[in-house]
Amino acid sequence: MYHINYTGNGDSWCIVDESLSVAFVGTKDQAEDWLDLQENVRFRPSVPSLSSIIDRSAHTVLQFFTAVKEWLGRRSVAHR
Repeated sequence: MYHINYTGNGDSWCIVDESLSVAFVGTKDQAEDWLDLQENVRFRPSVPSLSSIIDRSAHTVLQFFTAVKEWLGRRSVAHR
């Protein structure tokens, strides 16, 4: 939850968070845009980044080939 306060200086507004820390200072329109952005970020579903998808995919492929290598190694030992 944020609170918006007029700073008393021209068209300057201040947005304060729950811990009373200043989160944003700007014009009234900028403050409203900033609040809208915060709301959009909070309610937007989380989408994994491309790099995290690639990292997970590479890890899965590596696990697969490691398992195949171990299986082939055990198989060749069993046939000796």
